[in-house]
Amino acid sequence: MRRVSKVIVALGVVAAVLGIVLTCYGLVTKAAAEALLKDLTKLKVGASTEADAEQFSREHKRFLVSRICEQDYCVTDFKIQNRWLSVLKLEPPAEFDANFTVRAGKVTRIWWNAGEVDAHLSNVLRIS
Repeated sequence: MRRVSKVIVALGVVAAVLGIVLTCYGLVTKAAAEALLKDLTKLKVGASTEADAEQFSREHKRFLVSRICEQDYCVTDFKIQNRWLSVLKLEPPAEFDANFTVRAGKVTRIWWNAGEVDAHLSNVLRIS
């Protein structure tokens, strides 16, 4: 009987620790998305420079997905997902995507998309 009690207590401790880890993961993921959006809104279309965009990229390099450059412009993409919470079916899949375009040394387009994978909120800022 003692052995069964120890196993039950051990399973309870493991479940509690797992719950704490997943809660922390969720809070960190949410804070990262909020910080990315806050910093993204500091970039201004037509006013922010390539140096501003590069500083943003350095600060958020953990979420950098790609940087594609053509002759006269570069597009830099970022993504944050709640992968583990959705894989474990604790939350629906959600992501925050953002990108910006730099042309001739200036930010010319800023885009972001946030929400559950099938129900996004989007915003685009650009120079015509």
